[in-house]
This record gives sequence, structure tokens and C-alpha cells, in this order.
Amino acid sequence: QDFVLFAKQVQTAVDRVARVLLGQGISTQSGRKPSEIIRSCSLDIVEVKDGSLAVICDLPVQSQAELFEDVAEDLGEEVLASFVKGIEVVGGQQAAMPRGYDQGVLLALREGGKLFDHGIETITFDLRTRKGRWASRYTREVHTHVVSRIQEPIENRRTIEGRLLMGDFKETGFHCRVHPPIGKPIACLFD
Repeated sequence: QDFVLFAKQVQTAVDRVARVLLGQGISTQSGRKPSEIIRSCSLDIVEVKDGSLAVICDLPVQSQAELFEDVAEDLGEEVLASFVKGIEVVGGQQAAMPRGYDQGVLLALREGGKLFDHGIETITFDLRTRKGRWASRYTREVHTHVVSRIQEPIENRRTIEGRLLMGDFKETGFHCRVHPPIGKPIACLFD
């Protein structure tokens, strides 16, 4: 069960990195996954090794037409490289989000990191592509950094049309709640 949970969350994180790299807005948007992501970023398990569990995955086999375009494989490799490199960045002290990452990718990593509560100490990603080799380690410490990044406040400037139904302007801080015509209410905090 632990392995299935983790494998599902890794695939979710990879899909979300692909959405960010393709410029499709926030990675957690609902709806069907674009066929380009399914075609180029779905991980296939090709071997499972005993001992300290090792799972070897590969990108989908391309059709003859895609072999000449070489686009799908490049996207898949680019997404996996961003995912693996990003784990090291997220675990470090850099404030900037790694390339291809957003809040949705961090949420998938957080859910996969629940393995650390079940006796797992380290998860190693070792990526080998035509363009190079990258490795990263997902540890409890990195998981703690992921959780803290998710809990950070997000600063955002945007124009919102809707009805102002709550305004609180005390010395402790100013905040209000705007109800747009479609969607959930939005809480706004001010200095």
C-alpha cells in the first residue's frame, strides 16, 4: 500500500511539473489531463529489484510518427529532470521555487512523504537521460522543508470583481472578504 501511494504521488508530481513547464497555469487545476502530458510523461515500471526496494521506470514507448518529431520524449525528459533537480532545491535554503514547481507539486511530494512515518528513511531518485544524469535524495529533512514551503503565505496582486461582504480594519491587521460572481470567496490581508 505504501508503494502504491508513493508511486501515485510521484506520477501526480511529474504531471504537475509538466503542466507548469507547458505554461498551463496552476498545476492543480481540475479537468482532464492534456494528452501531450499523458503521451510523454506517464511513467512505466519496467523492473522491481529486491533488497532495499528499487523500482526502475521508463517513459512511454513512442510511436513511429513521434520518433521523427522527438518532441514527446524531450518533454518527458525535461519534466523528469526538473522534478529530480527540484527536490534538491526544495530541500535547500533557496527562497525561489525550482523550475517547474508550484504549490501543487509540493502537495504531491508532501503526500508521498507520508512514507517517512512508516519506517522509510531515504528515497533516492536517479535519473539517466540522453542529456545527462541527475540524482537527488528525498529525506525527512527535505519533507519538512516541503511542508514549511506549503504553509508559507502567498503574496499576490490581482484585480477582483465581486461583492465586499466583510471588512475588518483593526490595529492587528486589515483584511476583507470578496465574493466573486463565480467561485469561492477570497480573503485578502493588508499591511
